[in-house]
Amino acid sequence: MALSLNYPDLLGFVTDGARLNIGPAQIAAAIRPVEPRAGQVIHVVVLVQNAADVDIDLTITISPPEMDVRKQRHKFTAKTQRVLVGIKAAEVGTLTMPVMTLPDTTPGQGYVIGVELEAKTVAKGGLARQPNGGGLVDADYLTPKALEALNELKTLTYITEKRGTRRLDLTFDLLPPKLHMAVDTSKAGWHSIAKLEDYKDPRLVIYKYADLLTLQLLPRLKGDTMFPALTAATTERFAQGGYPLREVEAKLIARLMTLILEYAAPKETQHGFVAAGTFNIRSWIEKDPRLADSALELPRWFLRMLSAIGQDERVVTAPERVIPKFLYFDLLHDATRYGFELVEKATGLELGMPKEIDEYAVQNAQYLQSGSGMDYSRAYLPLVMAGALINDRMVFDKEDPAALIRELASVIEERVFEISEADMPVYEMAKQIIGQSGHKFRMDIEE
Repeated sequence: MALSLNYPDLLGFVTDGARLNIGPAQIAAAIRPVEPRAGQVIHVVVLVQNAADVDIDLTITISPPEMDVRKQRHKFTAKTQRVLVGIKAAEVGTLTMPVMTLPDTTPGQGYVIGVELEAKTVAKGGLARQPNGGGLVDADYLTPKALEALNELKTLTYITEKRGTRRLDLTFDLLPPKLHMAVDTSKAGWHSIAKLEDYKDPRLVIYKYADLLTLQLLPRLKGDTMFPALTAATTERFAQGGYPLREVEAKLIARLMTLILEYAAPKETQHGFVAAGTFNIRSWIEKDPRLADSALELPRWFLRMLSAIGQDERVVTAPERVIPKFLYFDLLHDATRYGFELVEKATGLELGMPKEIDEYAVQNAQYLQSGSGMDYSRAYLPLVMAGALINDRMVFDKEDPAALIRELASVIEERVFEISEADMPVYEMAKQIIGQSGHKFRMDIEE
C-alpha cells in the first residue's frame, strides 16, 4: 500500500521548486553574500531537505578556488572542507561553511567553489516527501521562526544543476575590497529549520515514537496519578486568573481533564472506544499512522506532547509534572470542547458552533493567563457542569460522588449572590445539570 505522506516542500518554497536529488536528500546551494568582496568571508550555504522518513547522513566537501585570477595561491581558504551531518527524518535545514578571502585577492569573474555531496539513510525506511518535492507550504503549517528563516533564505541565488554525479559548482564574481564592509555574522555548522515535531502533520512523528508512547506515556495517564496533579494545577491557575475556585469546583474540572487523558487508552482505562472518540490515541498508534488521512483529528494536548517529546524524550516518564505545568491550557481547551458536547447532550441546547467553541476556549486560556476576564459563566459553562455530568465515572480516593454533587449544589447557591444578571441563564443551566446528576443517586436536589 502506498504511503499518503507528503510533507511540505520547504526547499521548493525557497528555490521556486528547483532541487538536486542526492539519494534521499533534496539539495540546493548558494553563497552569501551574493556579491562577495575581497577580504570578506564567503559562506557556502547548503539547503537540505530530507525526503526520507528515517534519519540520513550527509557528507559535504567544499573545494575553494586554488588560486585567484592572477594565479596567486592560498587566497581562498576553508578551515573545514569536509563535514558529516546527521539529519533527522523529514528535517529541513542549512549547513553553512565559511571560505575566507584575503584582502589582496584579485577581483575577477567566474570564481568557482565546488560542493561534493553524498547522502545515505541510516536505516531502512520510506519517503516522507515525493522526489519532485512535497506538499504545498502553508504559512499556518510552520512556526513563525521557521517561516522567518525560509523567507531570509529566499534572498539567495541557488544552484541545483550538478556537474558529474554529485557535485555542484557555485560560480561567483569577486568584487574589489572597500572600507567598512558588512560583516556576515552567520555561524558555521548545521542550522535546523524544521523537524518532525515542528510540523502540524503528526503522522510520521507518531510512527517514530510509537513504542515510547505505548510503553511509557499511555500507561502513566491514569486518574490516580493525573487527577491530584490536575486538581492542584486547576486550583492554582484559576486563582492566578482572578477567579478562585471552591474545592469541589476544582475537583470537577480536574475530573473532566483527567477523563480526556484516560480516553487516550480507553481499553486499559475501561472507558470504551466509542466514548473516547477522537481522544483515543492508542488506536492511531496501533495502526500505521502514516497511512491515515493527513487531516486526522487529535487532541491539542497530545500534539503539544509530541513536540515536547521531540525536544526531550524523558517527558514521557513524568506526565503528572509535564502536563499540568506545560500543557495545561492545551488540555483545558480539549476539555472545553468535550464539555460543551456533554452539556449540549444533557440540556438539549445548541450552545455554539465548533469555531465559536474553539474561540471561547482560547479566550478562557487568555483570561486565566492575564489574570482578568474569567468569571462564573466561563468557569461553569462547560467545565464545572461537564465535570458534574461525568462525576460518577471518575471516582478517586474512595470519594462519594453523591457528596460532591450535594456540595456543588450548596456552592452555587452561595455563588448566586456574586453573579451578574447576564450570568443567570448559566446559573439556571447549572442547577438543571446538578438536578440531573442528583437523580442518579436518588438525591432530592431543588432545581
